[in-house]
Amino acid sequence: MSTRRDCLFSLAGLCTHLPLVGDSQSYRVAVEAWRKQQESDFFGPDGPFTLLTRLSPKQGLSSLGEDKSCDLVIPVPRAPAHVGQLEVGTRAAVLRVLPSVHVLVDKQPVTIVAVNDGQSKEAVVDGIKLRLRFRRGALALTIIDPDSPMRAKAAPLRWFPIQEKYRVTADWVPYSQPKPMHLADSDGGGRDWECPGLAAFQLDGRRSTLEPFVNTGENNLFFTFRDSTSGNETYGAGRFFEADLPKGGKVLLDFNKAYNPMCAYNHLYSCPVPPSQNHLQVPIPAGEQKYVNTEF
Repeated sequence: MSTRRDCLFSLAGLCTHLPLVGDSQSYRVAVEAWRKQQESDFFGPDGPFTLLTRLSPKQGLSSLGEDKSCDLVIPVPRAPAHVGQLEVGTRAAVLRVLPSVHVLVDKQPVTIVAVNDGQSKEAVVDGIKLRLRFRRGALALTIIDPDSPMRAKAAPLRWFPIQEKYRVTADWVPYSQPKPMHLADSDGGGRDWECPGLAAFQLDGRRSTLEPFVNTGENNLFFTFRDSTSGNETYGAGRFFEADLPKGGKVLLDFNKAYNPMCAYNHLYSCPVPPSQNHLQVPIPAGEQKYVNTEF
């Protein structure tokens, strides 16, 4: 797959920090509200510390339950000793639930949970979420417990002070055709994205560029990046942020809203790794700092 850049551009005359739109205090209030929402999601029932394990069921029949004799063990004491049997094929899987076990899918009781390649299903038993997902012909079983003790021991998130200089208006250089990009994952895998263009900006006297990615059906830009704070003040693998779609040849990059990927808190998550072209040579002491938890 070609990764050729289909346009030429010059970094001459890059924009610097343009005046902020609206009241400065209103901006700070908005960022604080955004950070509070991030923290609410982080400590919520789907936060990173609720993910207990990821299992890769083999093809054929496997027993599922809390009992250690099961082929697939649910590591939650309140889970049923035996939930049922999981049958995995090359393009489909079926979980057949024992009559004595109460399982919900979309809040409805079920006795069979079926999932095909490219699909995902979430079954709930005793409040424990069993997520079944086929990806590239392989089934993954993710077990999530909203009552995980790790969630109760999670440390607060830490943020850099809000600085307006890290809300940067960048020049947008669109590509004539979206550039296909293969992005490596932290677990050794990867995923395919499309890059619609390039954001060029100046910060602390240095010209820099970032290439964002878009998911099919999304209406914003997704940026992954590293900077010279990575591995010291911030998470070593890099951070993320989103931006609205470009308007009038400009795109607003708000590093005050940079956040850590889920794998910064729980190694069981698989996260995209920033590509080399998104390794900034300037420090970005803005957004979320490195997560530190002395409980573990």
